[in-house]
Amino acid sequence: MTAWETVRDLINRKAADEVAAFTAGLGDAERREIAKNLPGHLPVLPSLDPDWQPWHNLIRYGPALRAAGAATIGGTAALVTWLYRRDHTPGGTEHESERVRLLEILAARPAEWQADLARRLSLKIRRADSWGVGVTLGLLRRTGIEPPAHDPLIVGWVATTTPAEEATEPGSLLDRMLPRIFEAEGVGRQLQWAKPDDPWIAGLAAEATPARRETLLRGCVGRFLRGGSPIDLRYFGRLHEALRPTPEEIAPRARDYVRLLPAAPGPIAELALNHLRRLDDLDPSELTEALEGLLFRVERGLAESGLMWLEESVRRRPGPADELAPALTLAFGHKTFEVRQRAVRIALKLAPRLSRAGATTIGEAVSALPPRLGSTLAAAFGGEVAEAEEVFDDFVPGTLPGPIRPRPFPAPLKSAREIADLFANHADDNPRRVERILAALVTLDIDRDRLATDLITEYLRRPGTLRNTLGTWIDPLRGMFHPSGGEPSAAVRPLPTAPPPSFADLLPAPDKVPTPQWITLNRCAELFDALIAGNPPPVLLATPTREDGLLDPGVFVDRLAVCEAAGTPPLPADFQQALLRVARTVPAEVQEKAATLTSPEGRQAARWLAEGGLPDPKVTVEWSRVHPRLFLPQWLAERGPVEGRADRDSGGSPPGAPDQAPNPGNSGTLRPTAVVDAPMTGYPLIDGILTNLSTRVNPWLVEDFSPVLPNHRELSAAHLLALVRASRYDPVASSTKRLITTDGPAGAALSAVLAQDTLLFGHDHTSAPVLQLIAGDELPLDELAVQFAQRIKNTGDSIKKLSDALEHFARNGAHHQMWTVTETALRLLLPAEKEKARTGLIYLITFAAMLARWTDTRAEIPELTALAARKGDTKLLREARTLRAYLIRP
Repeated sequence: MTAWETVRDLINRKAADEVAAFTAGLGDAERREIAKNLPGHLPVLPSLDPDWQPWHNLIRYGPALRAAGAATIGGTAALVTWLYRRDHTPGGTEHESERVRLLEILAARPAEWQADLARRLSLKIRRADSWGVGVTLGLLRRTGIEPPAHDPLIVGWVATTTPAEEATEPGSLLDRMLPRIFEAEGVGRQLQWAKPDDPWIAGLAAEATPARRETLLRGCVGRFLRGGSPIDLRYFGRLHEALRPTPEEIAPRARDYVRLLPAAPGPIAELALNHLRRLDDLDPSELTEALEGLLFRVERGLAESGLMWLEESVRRRPGPADELAPALTLAFGHKTFEVRQRAVRIALKLAPRLSRAGATTIGEAVSALPPRLGSTLAAAFGGEVAEAEEVFDDFVPGTLPGPIRPRPFPAPLKSAREIADLFANHADDNPRRVERILAALVTLDIDRDRLATDLITEYLRRPGTLRNTLGTWIDPLRGMFHPSGGEPSAAVRPLPTAPPPSFADLLPAPDKVPTPQWITLNRCAELFDALIAGNPPPVLLATPTREDGLLDPGVFVDRLAVCEAAGTPPLPADFQQALLRVARTVPAEVQEKAATLTSPEGRQAARWLAEGGLPDPKVTVEWSRVHPRLFLPQWLAERGPVEGRADRDSGGSPPGAPDQAPNPGNSGTLRPTAVVDAPMTGYPLIDGILTNLSTRVNPWLVEDFSPVLPNHRELSAAHLLALVRASRYDPVASSTKRLITTDGPAGAALSAVLAQDTLLFGHDHTSAPVLQLIAGDELPLDELAVQFAQRIKNTGDSIKKLSDALEHFARNGAHHQMWTVTETALRLLLPAEKEKARTGLIYLITFAAMLARWTDTRAEIPELTALAARKGDTKLLREARTLRAYLIRP
């Protein structure tokens, strides 16, 4: 067996150590033979693996292949190419065993050859975890050559060793590589998480000789001057502080530290400031430059530290303080009021120490101050006081939207072709499409036997399909209508031998879909059962006459009369849906005609119309602490809690929900809960809407159910409140916009839904419904403010997001209404005596001051008066005083 055949077999067995041992004793001719055959063997290796897939590579053979190449390939360039072949070289750092193996193999090569290989390998490194970092560093140590100037090599070095470990290595690279860590890009990010006790910080600082200490200090300061992000410089700042430089070491570099103050990242500028303040003999020109650099910065902390340093310098240095006046005036234009206020106090203290020229410098800068501070300073130094800026005079209110005029419901479908076209029209929303198709199934002259056969076959073919949405009930009808002529699309299938199923048995559990949506699913099921049984009603009662879901009372009574004449009673769910949809206002002649009906459903309908339909239920919103998994199945509980509640008089949880755990304590999450208080009607589906708010529902199965309750906007909102989740993409939230087209009074539930949507999804989502309801004077403004405040108190929602939303509504024409909301919200959110103000409250107060000017409002808000009377001069108190002063103006 030849040397190549032996090596080939060892590679096939992935025996890298045996490859290294065998090739160690080979001659030049045998090495050349192996090197020549290595590339041609790569395509053969996949055939040796029975589990090989086209996307696999040769990584598992890599150690043996690289060992063979390192032992036999003669040229350094060729070897580097072989070692970095993408098909067998991993992307990460080599294993320690491979590093040792390759270094042992390469040790047999001439020193100059190894040095050349080390240089070439150094330039192949791209990241700290690149393959070959360990081998390259080992060759650099062994050969003693100067490492190439290659930044990834330096980053790889600091990532794979420590200073203490490197110092013990033969041919240590520490003295050659250490100065380069301050020049190589990427070292700072590699060591950004190094703590003060890290070997690259504590180890370097503790073991540093005077010469190395000088190298480290010079390197850190130089790295600071080169600039970079806080992340890039974090490590070098920590190293600098670990060295604890003395004033004697700082003084020669004072000029460099001064140069850091204006533009270095905050932590580095603070570091430089702390060391400069330790110097007692800082040159006056450098002191002035340092103060100007600090007071030029926007960070409040650094600017205030600069003012403190300025005060200390004045106290320590006798004589005039004119040279510090220009630096002090920079603080007059600082964006932070507290900095400007402190600068004014310092200027007043300096007045006795300033010459006429210094006082003139201060006086000329008075105009940069706000009027109140400027007046104080002008009294001592003169100068022109700036006029108060009026920032509210550009307000031009928008126009509220006009009333929505409900459109009539689309005309009935007249042919199977129109049904097919409706299925193809994806722009038509699902609830409206379902209503039109259901109505067509009982009014069109179609082969109902054939339709029933296809329905049975379709549902028996997919017995386990979830039917939680309207589409899963209607879409199987798509193929039953020929797209061109209205004939069935396939030959009649024989009826199954199994008994026909009851579609009522295919309904989901009541707690799997919102209760209003469950009514529509019941209507589908009962109609399909009636079609199969051959006794469908002549007309569906509940088909709306308007797009918003309302049903004209006269049409309702006429349809009941048709059913009576045909001797076929209406379907139960369809009848109850019709009762919910019939308009509130019923003409006298319609009531008289209804009184002539003789069927049980006719008499019930007449009584319903005479009594004015379903009374508006009383809906309140409470906040309770709910455990995230209280009402939810496992898969939905992992997304977060969704809360709902049954009617308080029903004494139970929603259907299918587990019993509430006793004494849950404070482990849950505060959630708004709608509570519906209404008398029972005796109609099971209607009573279900009043008692069972939807809770355990996958929100992606929820469809618009506002047409189910077109007369009861507040009841729809109560169901939505239980469903809307804290997700920007939640489909439930889109149903909120539909509430503006429904009828009925709005109250706490609708206000809670609008508040929840606004603070979770943003005011763009609720702009249309809020402005439309305000335009129709249908939105309870005080209740809306209460719900905003409750959410902020109980969930920590953003006050800034609230103020942004109120400003948006105000700019679009609702400015007077938004003052009512803002005033009530302020009363509820302003802190009580000795209570800390909530985060972000300043945004609401600032907006209120702007809105008060837009609306020319005068008011007395006791809570605001109490806040403005507090001691202190914070920005919050200043804004509160400004707002109060405007509201109580003469």
